[in-house]
Amino acid sequence: MGARGRVRDALERFEPPPRAVDWSLLLFVAAEVGTGLVSFTVGVPEGWPLFWLHRALGFGIVVLLVWKLARVRRRLTDPSLWQRSTALSVLTFVAAVGALSTGIIWVFGLDVRISYWTLLSVHVGFGLVLLLLVVAHASTRFRLPRRVDFERRRSVLRYTVLLGAGAAAYRLQQGINDLLDTAGSDRRFTGSQPRGGDGNGAFPITSWVADDPDPIDRESYRLQVDGLVADPIELDAEELAAGHETEALLDCTSGWYTVQEWRGIRGSETC
Repeated sequence: MGARGRVRDALERFEPPPRAVDWSLLLFVAAEVGTGLVSFTVGVPEGWPLFWLHRALGFGIVVLLVWKLARVRRRLTDPSLWQRSTALSVLTFVAAVGALSTGIIWVFGLDVRISYWTLLSVHVGFGLVLLLLVVAHASTRFRLPRRVDFERRRSVLRYTVLLGAGAAAYRLQQGINDLLDTAGSDRRFTGSQPRGGDGNGAFPITSWVADDPDPIDRESYRLQVDGLVADPIELDAEELAAGHETEALLDCTSGWYTVQEWRGIRGSETC
């Protein structure tokens, strides 16, 4: 047996059983959506492991999809084998490709807009739809996993390698960004891309999911601070703009960040 044959045999032994692939896809997609949503609440550098886990899970989903498609490709390409669930399978695949491709394009720093939505917002939308479709797809062929499907020692090794390879792939991608000096080379650990300009010029017009804020009338606007405070106050727009100045970084969940001089009253000074 040649070297190519030995590599092929090793890869076949590494591949999980079909039922394990199906359950792993469901768990990986659920974990991917969970880590993605929780990441929007993490803004400090100490939270970087969560972002690395999210990216490593994405790599794992790619590998699991390759195994899945290798097994079912005949059922998808032969019309005589189509069933009522085939349409759901195709929709699930399209959502998976959409989520993965938008994520990959984003990490390389390409700024593609769809109306007022950044590519990151579109990526989140695909991810949420994918989770629903994977659950629906799994329900059409529901089979409980067997002990043999997740043999402990081999499964631990298999998924450790998957996540480790995902982390290595992400690190390699960062190196490519740095080498080619792409827009992605200046991203924060959160994945947000930099936006330049002064003042309002640094803030792109974006929409997050269903954002539709009403314009603020500066003449009638009032901020009331009352309740469990020692000295309740009411401030108008001019009073809010006066006072302390500091440089601060704003990292938006739409996928961009900017460093600006901010002016106004510190929250701690009003409480």
